[in-house]
Amino acid sequence: MERKFYVTKISGEKELFSIAKYQRSLRRAGCTNEMLEMIMEDLLPTFKAGISTKEIYQQTWKFLKERDERSVAGRYNLKQALLKLGPSGYPFEHFVASILKKEGYKVNVGSTVNGFCVTHEVDVLAESDHQKVLVECKFHNKQEYRSNVKIPLYVKARLDDVNKYFEKVDKSKMFSKCFLVTNTKFTSDAIAYGECVGLNLISWGYPKDGSLEQLIQRNKLHPITCLNRLTQKELNLLLQNGIVLCSDLKDKSQEIQKLGLSKRKAEWLVAQGCALEGIK
Repeated sequence: MERKFYVTKISGEKELFSIAKYQRSLRRAGCTNEMLEMIMEDLLPTFKAGISTKEIYQQTWKFLKERDERSVAGRYNLKQALLKLGPSGYPFEHFVASILKKEGYKVNVGSTVNGFCVTHEVDVLAESDHQKVLVECKFHNKQEYRSNVKIPLYVKARLDDVNKYFEKVDKSKMFSKCFLVTNTKFTSDAIAYGECVGLNLISWGYPKDGSLEQLIQRNKLHPITCLNRLTQKELNLLLQNGIVLCSDLKDKSQEIQKLGLSKRKAEWLVAQGCALEGIK
C-alpha cells in the first residue's frame, strides 16, 4: 500500500506528497530503474510527515552523490544550480540567450533599443526567419522569491514604447513577441496578466509545455553551477570569463588552466561537464 503523507512547500503550504511526481523528477535527471528502486526502498521510508520539499531535494541529492551518481546528481541539482547564476543576473541572461540560440534564434545580449519616449537596455534580442523577440530576464538568488505582476506590467510598457517608436520609423523592425524569463516562479497575478496581454512568460514549471527546465533538458544546456566541488571563487571566475554552460567546457582544459585552476581540477571539470551532458 502506498504511504501517504504531507510535505511543506517553500511557500509554507502543505501538499500531499506525490510519489509519481518525485519519480518523474528523478527520471528526468537520468536515474536508472535500479537506482530508482534503491531510492524507493532505502530513502523514501526515511521521509517524515511534514518534511520540507527542500529537505527532500537535499537528501536525494546527497543519496545520489554518495553512490557516485554524480551526473544524475548534477542534473537533479538543476533548480538549485540556477540560483547560483549570480549575484548579478548577467550570467543568467547569457544562459537564456544560449537556450534561445539552440532553439533556432539569432541572439544579442545587452542591447540598447530606441523607444518612442526613452531608450531601453534590453537583456536579450532574439530573431528568427519569422519573428523578432524582445527578451527580459528576471534573476532571483532565492527559491522563495517570485516575480510578481509588477514585472510583466513593466515589461509590457517597455515593449509598447519600443514598438511605438518602430511603428513610426520602420514597421519591419517591430517586435512580434516578448519573452519574460525567470529562474524561479511567477505569482498567479503575473501569469494572469501575461496571458491577458500576450506576453510569453517562462519560469520553473510554467508553461506546462515549454517551461524553463524542459527547455534546458531538451537542449542539454545545464549550467556549470550543476557541478559540485567547485568553490565559489572558482565558479565566479568561470562565469566572469563567459563559461556558463557545461557544454562550454568541452576541449577547454588548457583555457581553464590559464584562468588559474590546476590541471587536475580543469581536467576533472571538463570530464564532469561532458559526462553530465552526455558529450563524448
